[in-house]
Amino acid sequence: MAQLSIAALSVSYGGVRAVQSVSFDVPSGAVTGLIGPNGAGKSSMINAITGLLRPAGGSVTIDGRELVGLSPGQILDAGVARTFQQAQLSPGMTVEQNLCLPLLLQAGMRAAQQRAGELATTLGIESIMSLPAASISFGARRLVEIGRALMRRPAILLLDEPGAGLTSIEKVKLVALLKELARAGSAVLLVDHDMRLVMGACDSVVVLDAGVVIAEGSPEHVRRDPAVVEAYLGKLDPHGPH
Repeated sequence: MAQLSIAALSVSYGGVRAVQSVSFDVPSGAVTGLIGPNGAGKSSMINAITGLLRPAGGSVTIDGRELVGLSPGQILDAGVARTFQQAQLSPGMTVEQNLCLPLLLQAGMRAAQQRAGELATTLGIESIMSLPAASISFGARRLVEIGRALMRRPAILLLDEPGAGLTSIEKVKLVALLKELARAGSAVLLVDHDMRLVMGACDSVVVLDAGVVIAEGSPEHVRRDPAVVEAYLGKLDPHGPH
């Protein structure tokens, strides 16, 4: 059980401020959504939280422990795992081998294979475990990437567009998985453009536009917020398959 807290976090690219003094919490036992138009700063936030970008200012803590300044590996060891917009799998390895990688050095092959088998059942990918990652569908790669992020049982899980490429049935299963992770005490941050997925999975939603928070609250509150409708939802069908 752990809470991720972001306080006055800013990210700059060559003098351009992509994220401007953003603050919000990702509490344990809940799924928190982070939405907004393309270029709003969502992926920059995740990259800054996980150490791939050095923030221009602000703080990222887990239960008071500062993460800013730690390496991505140290942040992973602190209990923060993530997925990427483009699945970062090793194409020549099998699905099982890809899943095992995060746990091999820590726990050994037998424990890694056991954990990989558990997650394969949870994610419904048992039938592709022996296939090379290069040969599976885009949606299946997403599921494998989620499974790999879960291998070390992270306290904090950050998901960057996990619904992209998934079928409607796979998205329903993903929502159920995220809710189950939250019930088990995980803190989940979900970034996705599919509003049905976000509204179905999340307990609260943070909305970014041009690097600043323009709304925060329950899915229903955010859906009705005039600023959110104007900046983002008005360009989408919030009940549709986007």
